[in-house]
Amino acid sequence: MKQLLLSLALCLCLLLTGCAGDTVIYQVECDHDDQTQVTPPPVVEPDHGRSVKTGLAIVTDRSASENAARAVFTATVAAVTVDDDGRICDAVLDGVYTTVTFDETGAITGDITSALLSRRELAEDYGMGPVTQRQDEWQETAEELIERVEDTAAAELGLLTGYPVEMVAALEKAAANARHLGASEEDELRLALNADLSGSASATDSEAGRVRLACDAAAVTFRDETISACVIDSVQADVPFDAMGTITTDVTGPAPTKTELGDDYGMKAYGGAKYEWYQQAENFARYVTGKTAAQVLAIPVADGKATQADLYTSVTISITPFQELIARAGQERSDT
Repeated sequence: MKQLLLSLALCLCLLLTGCAGDTVIYQVECDHDDQTQVTPPPVVEPDHGRSVKTGLAIVTDRSASENAARAVFTATVAAVTVDDDGRICDAVLDGVYTTVTFDETGAITGDITSALLSRRELAEDYGMGPVTQRQDEWQETAEELIERVEDTAAAELGLLTGYPVEMVAALEKAAANARHLGASEEDELRLALNADLSGSASATDSEAGRVRLACDAAAVTFRDETISACVIDSVQADVPFDAMGTITTDVTGPAPTKTELGDDYGMKAYGGAKYEWYQQAENFARYVTGKTAAQVLAIPVADGKATQADLYTSVTISITPFQELIARAGQERSDT
């Protein structure tokens, strides 16, 4: 009787297997007590969606600067994810706007010590000042543009009208810069900025003065709490002037980022470094991928530099600014 029941059970399993779209085999074994044990199907890893490229761009304009009057910086930053068909899956826009005055003696008369908040950080407070109406519209315009470009081919960005040129240009450049770094379509894209004017100095009889905007930025994608992709770049934009307050260089053109400068940034040629800045930024981004923001912030440093040998061998510059960017991205994620 037991043999008959076993034969019937095996036939039923074979019939069920043959009717399914995907073959699933359940192994049935009978012991001497006639008890059946079923081995469950294998665990399937969760689907994180299609792989996408991650891109970052900083577009900086200094053209509104005036002799013996003011240095004006408008930095617009974009982060995007793009699929292999060139479609923009997600995008974030932010930026920094600041004005610093200097006089006909080359002395800086404006504030260069206060913290610079981004346009998104300032939110409704961004509109305070002599150009309130235009500035109040920045965040609203950015959000509207992002909604417009999502699910749009990156190649069509140049056809957009009615939006600020610098916003569109930043999105175009970010899409062009995008690379496969580990992100998937379902991951969460974040953008973090850190800007200051601490590198500025008044002119003297022997040295030129300058107003310098330094702006670091990171595009970071998160899968749950874990970083799945990271891109870091930085711009160091100067408005130099002499002891009479005359601007001494052409400020009408773009200010290239450190990544765009590449080997011309000069860390290897003039500083004797093993890697250029852009290479070290890439090495750090690669190192923190797979970690949480808290783990990145906990990387030990001495005088700003990593003390872990596996990181210091490829990133010899201070990593503190990079850690701050990741912390900002993680904090922004927790606030949403």
